[in-house]
Amino acid sequence: MAPENTNPYFIPGEKGIVKVTSKHFQMVSPFARDHLFYTLIAGDYNCEAPYEVRREYLDSYIIFFVMEGQMHFEYQGNIFAAPTGSIVLLDCHQPNHYWAESMMRQQFFHFTGNISRDYCDLIFERNGQNEPVFKARPETAAIFTYILDEFNKVQPNEHKISSHIMNLLSMLAYQEQKDLTGPASAAIAYMHEHLTDMISVDQLAAQISLSKYHFSRIFKQQTGYAPHEYLLNLRVQKAKEYLCNTRNSVEEITELCGFSSPSNFIRAFHKQSGFTPASYRKLFSTEWVD
Repeated sequence: MAPENTNPYFIPGEKGIVKVTSKHFQMVSPFARDHLFYTLIAGDYNCEAPYEVRREYLDSYIIFFVMEGQMHFEYQGNIFAAPTGSIVLLDCHQPNHYWAESMMRQQFFHFTGNISRDYCDLIFERNGQNEPVFKARPETAAIFTYILDEFNKVQPNEHKISSHIMNLLSMLAYQEQKDLTGPASAAIAYMHEHLTDMISVDQLAAQISLSKYHFSRIFKQQTGYAPHEYLLNLRVQKAKEYLCNTRNSVEEITELCGFSSPSNFIRAFHKQSGFTPASYRKLFSTEWVD
């Protein structure tokens, strides 16, 4: 009798798989486990009904590229379909269910390691976790093939695999960072125009004619920052320009950048940059010295 396969990513007797073009399990070094992104299983399947996978929990994420046909999902209380050319990212720490109702082809890989959780949380926050479907671009779709091709080598390079996963996640995060429009764009323009003023989130919301809560939610969705965080970063960024390009004193820069006092400016600048204003000027200004 053949020994039972205890790998949680292996599904014995999977029904509906018409063709397995490739299926790979990565050999993970201690270094990769501690520092890199890595896959647990990667594959390229042609499937039809009754192909179906239902899992309650796995300590990983899974990402699919629907190459042909349509793939169906039940996830986070929603049922949705991903057509040809879609990329779907699921958090397998949550119950997930996916299946085929007709002929389809998928490339996929389970992955974890490095900052997988943080990066996926960022993507979900920007795109919404309930229906995490992305339109594949040529460069994102190609990464699935790059990863599968790497496994066809005698000794797959775990650094290349990690790099490919990182590239894919960064592309998805960038892809879903929409051009700023509406409330966020108007608020940022107002911040630039009134940088020397004491601006509150209530003021910004009033300028956009939205409630403070609704404005803050939309702003963070579009920029990745809470309004007060964005404004503080903008003030510090402007202060860096003054420190490097002018002879303005700390007191003058405090006023020009809208900080309430020099001590508040110094504290905020150090927290954001890791430098005091004086040390930043000495390190990065080639022309001006106090």
